[in-house]
Amino acid sequence: MSRNRRSRTNWLGPILIALIVTAVAWTVSERVPNVSLPTPANTSSTLPIAAASDTHTIVALGIPALSADRDQRMLVDLDSGSSTKIAVAKGWRIPDLTPASGVSLVPFGDGFKLAGTDWDIVLRRENGQLYIEPRVLGLLDATRAIVIARISTAQEILLVNRSGGIRKIADLPENANVLGLADGSIWLSTYIPGEGIESEPHGPSKLVRIEADGTQEVAATSDSVINRVIATYGYTAYGTEGGTYRVVESQAWTGQGTPLLWLPGSRLLVGRGTSLFVLDGKSEKRVSGALPGEPDVAVVVE
Repeated sequence: MSRNRRSRTNWLGPILIALIVTAVAWTVSERVPNVSLPTPANTSSTLPIAAASDTHTIVALGIPALSADRDQRMLVDLDSGSSTKIAVAKGWRIPDLTPASGVSLVPFGDGFKLAGTDWDIVLRRENGQLYIEPRVLGLLDATRAIVIARISTAQEILLVNRSGGIRKIADLPENANVLGLADGSIWLSTYIPGEGIESEPHGPSKLVRIEADGTQEVAATSDSVINRVIATYGYTAYGTEGGTYRVVESQAWTGQGTPLLWLPGSRLLVGRGTSLFVLDGKSEKRVSGALPGEPDVAVVVE
């Protein structure tokens, strides 16, 4: 082969390879469109608000119907505001909306025992005295339950271990409402009893948080009796008999309504009359209206 033909062959190969690479790159660019990334929304507020969920949020509401043979259950899509009434059996009441704790009370002689999967604990003191009139607040975790019971007249808050240990956390004050178990703690509210049989309890009222080790803390005070607490994601909201709500961590989160549920993104679902509102610490958005009554309980179902 001549020197000229070898020279032409040497530079022809790289040119062909370059043309092939260019064609492939052009084909891929034609098939894959350019997509602009979304700009994060401004979530500044009086509390450190996390990013809200982009998925649909559907909640189940429990609406009291005291004069009927059953309460009402609704499903509400918080994104579209649409609501659907769910048929319930006769005798259905709002407490049935919340899931069972996994343990139950079973009669045992003159007392009771805590029963369930891997649970079979007789409720009694170390001296053998049986606790009476117990009620289960719920489970702290898979192996510990919170129970309120009494021996004589005084009621005690008990930590019951699945392995059989029972320890008194605290005495239940006489003039106190048990608000439940939330965010890993027991919640109480105190009140001033009425002066007569027909007189209603009144404030001032204290919101008391009790830890499993017995540590107690007054989380908030109110001129009206505190009747509910919603504690999740490290935030605490409470409601009063006066029809107001407040978030403990910020004085800016306060207003009329019933706090129902903390939502992802540190948003608070509030019921006001027959309407639902979502608050984010700076503003509120009405998400549903014209409900058949004022909701008392809400749980996320999707």
